Amino acid sequence: MSPSKPMLAVAVQISPWAAITALILFAWADSLFGSRVAIAATALLIASLVVHEIGHIVAASISKVRVSVIGVSAAGTYIRRQRAASPWAESVISLAGPMVSLALAALFGLGNGHLYGWLAKMNLIVAMSNLIPIAGTDGDRALNAICIASGAKLRRA
Repeated sequence: MSPSKPMLAVAVQISPWAAITALILFAWADSLFGSRVAIAATALLIASLVVHEIGHIVAASISKVRVSVIGVSAAGTYIRRQRAASPWAESVISLAGPMVSLALAALFGLGNGHLYGWLAKMNLIVAMSNLIPIAGTDGDRALNAICIASGAKLRRA
């Protein structure tokens, strides 16, 4: 019998296209805050997105679901993981990221200054947009799992 891999052994993938997204974020932040603060704003926003994904990883680990990759691409951050054994575990894993983003929004909201307010708003936008049940979002995965658990069936367009 081969030894099993640890639950938290996760590969990191960073697309070269992610640099373009980071530069666009930096240019936007520079227009709002100036160059010195824009570096911190960009780094903190990207870190917030990674922490969102770590929320999924922690929930998956608790549910004994293996995560193989955490990645950063031009479109944002993502993880690749197995499906959970139960629909309820699947919904908890799917909702963990947006809940982390809401917690970050609240935490940044406690700060004083324009940068903290901006980071709070950005994390709130990340959480809310991920909760919209559109194909590929956390909200879609959570809603599908909840419907499966309750016996309901969703129709796809």
